[in-house]
Amino acid sequence: MKGKRLVLILFIIIISIVIIFIGLFVYNNNEAKEIINRSQNYLRKTNDKYYLDPLIKEQNPHTVGWLKVEGTDIDYPVVQYSDNEYYLSHDFYDDRNSNGWVFLDSKSKLTDQNLIVYGQFNLDGSIFGTIDELMKVGTEKEKSTMNTKKKNKIIFITEDGYTEYTIFSAYIGTDYNDYLKRNFDNMNDSLKIFNERTEVPFGENINGVDHIITLSTINEKDNDRMVIQGYKRNN
Repeated sequence: MKGKRLVLILFIIIISIVIIFIGLFVYNNNEAKEIINRSQNYLRKTNDKYYLDPLIKEQNPHTVGWLKVEGTDIDYPVVQYSDNEYYLSHDFYDDRNSNGWVFLDSKSKLTDQNLIVYGQFNLDGSIFGTIDELMKVGTEKEKSTMNTKKKNKIIFITEDGYTEYTIFSAYIGTDYNDYLKRNFDNMNDSLKIFNERTEVPFGENINGVDHIITLSTINEKDNDRMVIQGYKRNN
């Protein structure tokens, strides 16, 4: 009898933990969606051109832009703080949230050659939870069609307008740190390395590129970082 009672108690404890986990999972996801719905009012589009209403800084003075990534659900205001830890555990309104938020590297400047943006890979699909969609490859036939048909864009929007970057590289960055440089000694050499590292054959011509953007997952308990990079060609 004692053995059965102990098993029953353990079963109830496990079920309770699962229910709590699912509840938090759903709550955090709904919170992210609610924040996005409220923030969307500050994202403007006129004549097919984006810009960010400066009044968004009344909601969060740390706001530096907005990030949209085609082929994913990434569509968030971007913040920047004095360190790269705070927004791992806080949302756009600075409330505690284990899903974190999308944030620019603490040392980055918008004029850098490499704009570095972080976000957690969340299982509920929020923040950078769908970034892996850009790393999926299928059959050899699908890979070959990617070269001409897959032209996913990364769009970074500020108060002054927006910049479109064409994705050219996607890989696991765990064993590298060169993609976290804000500026490069030799832009062409660095681009060649990133382009050769890609696990998805985007087939992009990266000649004449002056700026790139790097998106990287940055989970507290997971060292496997997914890296997506896009380029902007000289005007």
